[in-house]
Amino acid sequence: MFGEDLILGYKKCRIDDKHRLFLPKFSFSEKGDSIAISEDENGIILLSNIISLKQKIASLEKSVGSSENMKSLELLYLKLERLYVSCLATSKVDSQRRMLIPEGVYDKHKINDTVILQGCGDHLKVFDNEESHNEYVRKLNSSRI
Repeated sequence: MFGEDLILGYKKCRIDDKHRLFLPKFSFSEKGDSIAISEDENGIILLSNIISLKQKIASLEKSVGSSENMKSLELLYLKLERLYVSCLATSKVDSQRRMLIPEGVYDKHKINDTVILQGCGDHLKVFDNEESHNEYVRKLNSSRI
């Protein structure tokens, strides 16, 4: 199942004329997996298992209930709000390991017929071209301690 095993890898993947993304084997995606399509603070598309996303939300909500510090509460509520707002759509994986990219997401991110998928543990990051992926990797490398 998508996100159940560690998702590691890099692959250029094709998107067909119906806006279906072919997910690579390293995503461990299976027919019927529900995928949340969201966006991080840098505008990068994230693909996450909906079950994992629900677990993150439950964990944050539990933390809110146990926090007595007002500053901590405000930060937790802000994290929850960002998580809710970042979700753009959901999609199901079909028997050929494809998922539909909704028209709004497709247009907003100017996606063409190929994307770069980067495994990031429990989710995938989607880059619209090599240049944006390379820029992301450069930023990561320059922020090393």
